[in-house]
Amino acid sequence: MSLYPQDAENYFLKSLQLRQQLKESFGVKEKAQAIAQSLTSLGTLFVAIGDSEVNTATKGRSHYQKALEFLTQARKAYEEGFSEGHPKVGS
Repeated sequence: MSLYPQDAENYFLKSLQLRQQLKESFGVKEKAQAIAQSLTSLGTLFVAIGDSEVNTATKGRSHYQKALEFLTQARKAYEEGFSEGHPKVGS
């Protein structure tokens, strides 16, 4: 079975939805960390798609924009899940 970018995107989106539905009893910080992991996976996927379409500038650019949006959301979730100085948050 081989996976394609669309398949990966669907699985990552499903993962994000499931993690967003976690109960608060799971732990607020832990939930934020789990959400951040899914958002990071989505961002990384769109960077890879953009890189693969580097010869098609307009297509690649839209994927990079999506990647930036997911990674920006991931950073915010990591800030909620960890302290600001934590390596996963960066500076």
